[in-house]
Amino acid sequence: MRRLIKEIVDVQFLKFVLTGVLNTAVGYFVYALVFWLTENKPVALGVDYIFGIFFNFKTYSVLVFKTHDNSRIFRFLLVYVLTFGMNYISLWVLCDILGVNAYLGQIIALTYIPLVLYALLKFVVFGPEKNSGPMKEITDDTI
Repeated sequence: MRRLIKEIVDVQFLKFVLTGVLNTAVGYFVYALVFWLTENKPVALGVDYIFGIFFNFKTYSVLVFKTHDNSRIFRFLLVYVLTFGMNYISLWVLCDILGVNAYLGQIIALTYIPLVLYALLKFVVFGPEKNSGPMKEITDDTI
């Protein structure tokens, strides 16, 4: 039964979703609290992402991708800079141009940014190292 479930469901994606719910809830709380205190979207978003870099790195790496390799934090940081930019532009369009409330704007942004984040984390941050896999074996044998 367990094998059948693993064949039907992408377990890693399911773990990402569940961990993402935790990370998103914590991150949204940080964003909302800082926005409530400052009424400044860029500051609230910045504090949210800075906190998220450390908290989310550990939860995604350990719970989803099963690694304790802290050297991946640099790639993680680059991915978070990219998604921060996407999030910032989204809030600007939603709130400043379309007039959406800053709290609702962030909730809307959190419906699609995690999908981009998953792809980047899976393939850029926690993907296989360049020196692993079948090609490494062929290269090692032929040298």
